[in-house]
Amino acid sequence: GVEVVVAITDGSPLYKDALQSYWQGVDHQLCIFHVIKEVNKLILDGVRAIKNGLRRQGNKGRKKRRGRSSKKAQQQRERRRGMTKKEQATFIWEHQYLIVRKEAELSEQDQADLALMFSIAPALELFRRFNQQFYRLFEPDMTKQCARYRRSRMVNNSAYQANTFLAKALKKISKEQFDK
Repeated sequence: GVEVVVAITDGSPLYKDALQSYWQGVDHQLCIFHVIKEVNKLILDGVRAIKNGLRRQGNKGRKKRRGRSSKKAQQQRERRRGMTKKEQATFIWEHQYLIVRKEAELSEQDQADLALMFSIAPALELFRRFNQQFYRLFEPDMTKQCARYRRSRMVNNSAYQANTFLAKALKKISKEQFDK
C-alpha cells in the first residue's frame, strides 16, 4: 500500500514552507473549524458595523429639554416611537450570535429575535444568508464536486462581492484554500 501523509493546520502561512522542507510531498489540509471561525468573525464584524451605524443614528435629533417630562408626555412619546435607535443597536449587539448560529439550533424565541433583527436592519439578512450557505459547504455527506459548485455560486454572488466584510470572507474560501 501507498502511505499518504496529511498535515492539518489552522491556515497560518508559516506552515507551508516548513511542511515542505520537513516532509516533501505531504498533503496539506486546512482545519475546517479554523476556517469557519475566521469567516464567522468577519460576518460578526459586519454585524458590528451595522450596529455602530444604528448607534450613531441614535445620537442625532433634538436635544431634550431639561427636567422630567410629565407622565402624559412620556406615555405619548413611548406610543409614538417604539424602540429608539440606541435600543435597536443594543438589541442587535446582544443577539448577534443568532446571525452565525446554525438553523437547526434555533429555538422559536431565537427565530422571533432574528426576525426582529431583520426588521430593524434588513442588511443583516445578507450576512445570515451568506452564513447558512457557508455552513452547507461543509455538510458531511457532500461530494467534492457539489461543494465546489456551491462555493463557486457563493464566490460569484455580486451581493456578497459588494459587501466589504463578505468579500474578505470569500477570500477565505478561494479556490486554492477551498481545495485544501
